[in-house]
Amino acid sequence: MKLSVLSASVSRKAGGLFTSVRKLTQAMQKNDVSCQVHAFKDKHTEVDVGAWDSLDVVVHSRKGLPFFPVSDSMRHAVINSR
Repeated sequence: MKLSVLSASVSRKAGGLFTSVRKLTQAMQKNDVSCQVHAFKDKHTEVDVGAWDSLDVVVHSRKGLPFFPVSDSMRHAVINSR
């Protein structure tokens, strides 16, 4: 099974989701699910991405409004992740 996880952030900026999404995805991977995490880059990403350990994390640049970001690279990566 293959799983693409979309998150607004993989850093502390995500608040409680930083831990819950990371731990859930790590648990899925331990159960033989192929996981790839897609998130937007923010000012804490470079420091905090290491906490995602063995997960395949892809960070995308964002554009658009702060409360409604979009990313062409994220859209293409998810569409082509079959």
